[in-house]
Amino acid sequence: MLRCSECTLEFCDPMEYEKASYDEAYKSGAESGFYVPSVQWLRDASPNLAEARWMLFSAQIEALVWLKSNRGDATILDVGCGPGWFLIRAKQLGFEVNGVEIGSEPVRALREKGYDVVCGSVESAPQEWSPQVVTVFEVLEHLPDPVKFLQQIKRRFPQAQLIVTVPSPRRWTKAGKHRDLADFPPNHLTRWNPYSLMRALSLAGYAKLEVSYSKPIALETASVSIRGLWHSWRDQMPDRLADANIGGPLRRLKREVVVRRLKCVPGFFCSSFFRLMGWSGISMLAIATPQ
Repeated sequence: MLRCSECTLEFCDPMEYEKASYDEAYKSGAESGFYVPSVQWLRDASPNLAEARWMLFSAQIEALVWLKSNRGDATILDVGCGPGWFLIRAKQLGFEVNGVEIGSEPVRALREKGYDVVCGSVESAPQEWSPQVVTVFEVLEHLPDPVKFLQQIKRRFPQAQLIVTVPSPRRWTKAGKHRDLADFPPNHLTRWNPYSLMRALSLAGYAKLEVSYSKPIALETASVSIRGLWHSWRDQMPDRLADANIGGPLRRLKREVVVRRLKCVPGFFCSSFFRLMGWSGISMLAIATPQ
């Protein structure tokens, strides 16, 4: 990993990105060990998708609070929507939503649930889509040219307000001795701080930038393994992503929701501790208005 002396962004060399790796990560039984279970959970969800409220991280919840307070009737396009839990929750709260996602598996699952989602990147959005707010959650760190990506959003939706999150440099999951293995290439190609994020948004043509650290919350600590932090503190983390047993056996969705609800009780004390220690939630949250 290298660090730019001007913009302070950390980045890997070379900056390599493969769409196929994201399709693989969303498939059940992926051999890479980096399986994302949320697609199967989406397929197992109840007809009213009530489980969505248990699948968000703190920055997404803060974004929804901001949207309800400031843009209560906005149409939203979630770029890089993944399995779509934010889209689902936003629709439950009364927003009109659409999504774009490069992975074919989550797109297929969301369409099965009746959501209007297209497979691809920003350019794949239908011309008739004209969102008032574009959300981009945990996407920039995966891209070889994040500024170009932001410029594409600005060019395609010049009047839309933008909400972006990236992994926080002060996140509580870094409290151990080692970074999460997912924070290395080929998964994360860049590492951001408030200055580098504001600079990228400014270069893309956005103004009135607000960047803040999300707060650790009980649900966030309940959904992320504290055991991983314990292994990190004990210097037991594997050296390579391919050697890590990241997911383990996949719980059924109903059991996962029960586990998260139960873990929110100790999670309250964990999140309070992390706040007192000065750690943030998993993400930084940026809200930007086009110039």
